[in-house]
This record gives sequence, structure tokens and C-alpha cells, in this order.
Amino acid sequence: MLSKSQVIQHFDGMAVNGDWSKLYDKNPDDMINYSFRIRRQRVVEMLEPILRSGMRVLDVGCGTGIMAPFVLSKKAHYQGVDLSANMIQEAKKRYSGNQTSEGSVTFTVADVEKMPFADAHYDVLMALGLLEYFENPQRVTNEIVRMVKPGGSIIVSVPNVLCADAISSVLLSPILTTPVSLIKRIRGVDKKQTKYCHHKYYAGGFDRLFLSRGFRKTGEMYYNLEAAFYPLRRLFPKLALRIKQSIEPYQHGPLRALATAYIVRFTR
Repeated sequence: MLSKSQVIQHFDGMAVNGDWSKLYDKNPDDMINYSFRIRRQRVVEMLEPILRSGMRVLDVGCGTGIMAPFVLSKKAHYQGVDLSANMIQEAKKRYSGNQTSEGSVTFTVADVEKMPFADAHYDVLMALGLLEYFENPQRVTNEIVRMVKPGGSIIVSVPNVLCADAISSVLLSPILTTPVSLIKRIRGVDKKQTKYCHHKYYAGGFDRLFLSRGFRKTGEMYYNLEAAFYPLRRLFPKLALRIKQSIEPYQHGPLRALATAYIVRFTR
């Protein structure tokens, strides 16, 4: 598990040269780009029915502020906060001047376990791909809950521990790591990747973090369905991506067991 300083270092590095923002660019051949873009799409679908003009929105772990344009389009006020100073610096470059009389964008560097914002101040809070990096997610959850207004909503995404691909990876990687690496080098698809560990969550257990604090679940989605199990998705990434794209619309049915991540909306 990464320490907080390692998390900061990791994302500071990802912010260099706009590398983090590029993850959301439309690249038809990149599975990683797809997973980030489909998450943004699902978050927009969660926000659409609840976001109104003049609302205050806090994006915890905002990165470079990818959700800011949608919030602005609804004439709401977007506040982004992140541990990474480099991420916030990049965000300010991207959205400087995006202030109107009806909406605004602001970014702050802060410890997401102890944020400098008032209690019950925000109509909507988002924490996307954040909680899995913390050894004690309760501390971040406490802060998120503290800042939501009565009647306000929280939208959170986390990795799905029951994902079939994740389970197959755990079972097969000890056996196949060496031969898969060799085949990838032969085929010229071997890429060095940053290695880090993070928590994965069972949806029911994760829900209780918020349901036990007076929230009710008002929406859920599973996304980034993965049917080309390890090691096929690594050996044949383009084929795996095409399969992924074709089954994504079926995330509400039994195929949700293939989803690598879970997103949920709670309302106070």
C-alpha cells in the first residue's frame, strides 16, 4: 500500500506535461484511456438528474479538473481539491478564466483527510478513484460526509473486488507472469507500468460506509466491463478493447460481474 507521500509523488509525476489529462483523450486503441473516459461518462450520468444552477460542487481528488466543464455547463460552482500540487497547477492552467456570473471554477491544494471547508457547505461531492489509495478510507469518508448539506449528494467510485477479471488475475498471475511477459516481449507489446497496490471493494460493504451515516443510495452503476480475462487482455489489448466497448451497454444486468469498478450516488 502506498503511503500518503508516495501517493502525492505518484500523481505529481502523472501531472507532468499533462499526462494525467491525456488519459481522458479519445484514443481508440488504448484500454487505459477508455477506462477513464467511461468513468467520466458514468459520472455525468449520475450528475445529470441532480445538478442545478448555483449549486456548490466539491471534487475531492480532482486531479486536473476533468469534471469541471460539465459542472460549469450547468451554471454551478466547481471547487476542486487535491493532494498533488502539480495536479492543481495543471488544473489552474486548463481552466483559468472559466469564471462567469453564474458558475465558477476554483482549485485548492489540501490534505483530503483534513480539508479546509465548512461543514454542510456543498450540494454535491465527488470522490472518483480516490478512496482506494488510503490505508484508512474512514478518514476521507468522515471529511466527505461532514461537508455535505442535508439533501445533498455524494458520488463515489471504487474498484470492484468481485470483478471476474480481477479474480482471474489473482488466481492465474502467479502461474502465468513469466510466460506472459516473454510472449509480450516477443510480440513487441511489453510496456513498463507503474506498480502500486490499492484497495478493492465489495459493493455491499462499501455502501455501508455511507448508509450507516444517514445516507440512502439513490443510484449505482458498474463500468469498464472486462470480458477478455487475464492474460488475454494483456496479450491482445486491441481485441480486448473492442470486446469491452461492445458489452459496456449491458452493465445493468448480469454482466456487471465483469465490471472492474463500481460507482454509487448517496443522498443525505
